[in-house]
Amino acid sequence: MRTNLLLIAALATGCHAKFKKAVPYIDDINVQVVTSGGPYVELGKIYSSVETGDQGANLLADIAVAAVNISQDVKGINQTERIANAVDIQDVNAYMAMGLADTLGGGPPFAYTESDADATLQLEVLSYGVSVPYLGAPGEFTYSVNARMYTAAGERVYRKGLTCTVGLGNPEAAAVVFGTVNNIKQLDEMTDAEINDAFRNAAAWCGQRFVLKMRQHAG
Repeated sequence: MRTNLLLIAALATGCHAKFKKAVPYIDDINVQVVTSGGPYVELGKIYSSVETGDQGANLLADIAVAAVNISQDVKGINQTERIANAVDIQDVNAYMAMGLADTLGGGPPFAYTESDADATLQLEVLSYGVSVPYLGAPGEFTYSVNARMYTAAGERVYRKGLTCTVGLGNPEAAAVVFGTVNNIKQLDEMTDAEINDAFRNAAAWCGQRFVLKMRQHAG
């Protein structure tokens, strides 16, 4: 047991150790944002008696549940296609970089620059979209990102999976995006330009949050 505790302590101490060691030698960084994955929409569903373990439930009720869930899947596919057509990836990526750059500013742990820098932070967007955890719940924007930082010499000093959620339980963040927490309803009523605006504002918000996470990892 003592060996396991020592191992856990060592792992905790070594977490982001390479990044912490490199930070004092990095005065400034530039940022690149690329997107490798597409959008998705996950809409809330309801559970059947089989899933909940309620053996006394009505079979007709279960059939109705299945119909609702199928309808949610179809709506999700349609909304995913709409988002894919409406969102300008380069525009959204630029806003994520801008949110990060504006928040990082002159540091800490290092400054942002658009010229030659000591290191480059690359944010690879693996997926982005809208998720509703259950029927009737407010939706949320989610971004899944791989962050990697390379020194000018090409050494990787930071690697971390970062996630960002905008909306659910955070009316302030949602206001940045839509002006309302009920963003699935709003999505149906928006033009393509408004959808793009919403996603780029969400991306900028996530860029800000990523700076806070990096500061924690820098120690």
